[in-house]
Amino acid sequence: MHPWVRFVFVQRSGMVTLPSLIPLSEATRQHGLGEAYLHQMVEKGKIRAAMVTGEMVVSEDEVKERASNEC
Repeated sequence: MHPWVRFVFVQRSGMVTLPSLIPLSEATRQHGLGEAYLHQMVEKGKIRAAMVTGEMVVSEDEVKERASNEC
């Protein structure tokens, strides 16, 4: 398993909270960040990601944070 395919699940009151994941292509469109830049952030461990049915999905909150830091 690739090292960036790890997520921490937070358990509250017997329920597990999953992070909000969006496709990488959607993240680039919504937040104005380049695909290569997001790939680089994933490889550096700055943004969590996973592969779902052959498509990379990324943590929406972490992408939002990166986008706000870039402004």
